[in-house]
Amino acid sequence: INWKQDSTQLVIAIGREDGTIVVHDLRKEDNVIVMRDHVSAVTCMEWTESNEQPVFVSAGRDAVLNTWKITKIVNKKKKKQEGGAKYAYQRIHTLPIYEQVEGMAIVNSDESSLLVATAGSKGMVRLWKATVSSTSVSGFESVAQQSISEAFGSDRGGYMGLSYNRHLLHHDEDKSQDQLIVPDAEHNLSFLHISNKEKPLLTLDRTIVGHNDEILDLVVIPNADSAPTKIAVATNSAQVRLFELGTFSCNALDGHSATVLCVDVSPCGRYLATSGKDKTMRLWHIESERCVAIATGHTEAVGAAALSRKVGRYEVGGKAATNGGGSFAVTASKDRTLKRWNLPGATDLNVCAASEQSEIAL
Repeated sequence: INWKQDSTQLVIAIGREDGTIVVHDLRKEDNVIVMRDHVSAVTCMEWTESNEQPVFVSAGRDAVLNTWKITKIVNKKKKKQEGGAKYAYQRIHTLPIYEQVEGMAIVNSDESSLLVATAGSKGMVRLWKATVSSTSVSGFESVAQQSISEAFGSDRGGYMGLSYNRHLLHHDEDKSQDQLIVPDAEHNLSFLHISNKEKPLLTLDRTIVGHNDEILDLVVIPNADSAPTKIAVATNSAQVRLFELGTFSCNALDGHSATVLCVDVSPCGRYLATSGKDKTMRLWHIESERCVAIATGHTEAVGAAALSRKVGRYEVGGKAATNGGGSFAVTASKDRTLKRWNLPGATDLNVCAASEQSEIAL
């Protein structure tokens, strides 16, 4: 359900499971418009704010975004009477989105352009821009999308909706902060910032976690220069969550394929070790939130992992590290074995974190 953002009218649009959209003018009982162009449930609808060239946009689980031209029809016999005007909706463009759309918002609209944000089953927010004329909407193209590392993704259930929020800074129209708020299938709220409407860029500001399930392990991440600002939590899922203690904003480390059972942090606060039911241990570079090394060899779930405690050994690299002179990790598994893993030096780990190369095999 969506209300038209016009205080002079009482118009509401209702999207139905059968793919129809019904627009009601609550001041005129006989003015009911039915649109039947969607073939699956309609999940979101919105009007543009332009009075000269009004456009209605709808999307749903049939993986398309429809744009409708709104035409005013005046009954000549009643043109002097209130209520003599009616409106007709004509579909003028269909954009394939290739995902079930659960949330859609018009971010910007004027007499010549239209900027729309969508989110759905793929778990990635995308921005679409089109050219608007008096008779058509054309040139719809994707102009921005979330980075893969920040997107929630389809494997975890995708996004469940989308809301657009515009904050004026210091009550100045020229200084505003545009935010998209998207809930996901795991009850988290992600806040995305739109940096430029002409050449849009989506960046993740923060994530609020709504549901953690059981907490299996937790570690405080030390900070050499000040008090700790982050904690890492294993919450009965394949993800490890990094919480900011000041805001409780959260980022997820995604790499394990089964429940994570244990987390441990290096004494320098740069690396995090995680292990779980997928029989592996992963080493993460905390600042970049990237997995930089992986240890495989256990035949059962790895229930415990620990990193060595001498800070200086993490700088040892090359053959010395390979031969056991540097830092190391220890894992214990349900297969009744205890394994030691020699870690590469900080130089190699940092290079892996900063590049697109795959994890180092231990």
